[in-house]
Amino acid sequence: RTGVLVPPGDVAAFAAALADLMGSAGERRRLGAAARAHAESFRLDQVLDGWEALLAHLAR
Repeated sequence: RTGVLVPPGDVAAFAAALADLMGSAGERRRLGAAARAHAESFRLDQVLDGWEALLAHLAR
């Protein structure tokens, strides 16, 4: 989990989620670490390795 989802347009749910995060340093750190780990999968070398593997598979 890399974030918090609330229903579109639900201001009360957004405010509650924000208040929960403001009150929980541990949850903020956990979400931040998960988001950084997820973002690593979009590094250029990772993406190029994926494309290279796909193209090699298709060329067989």
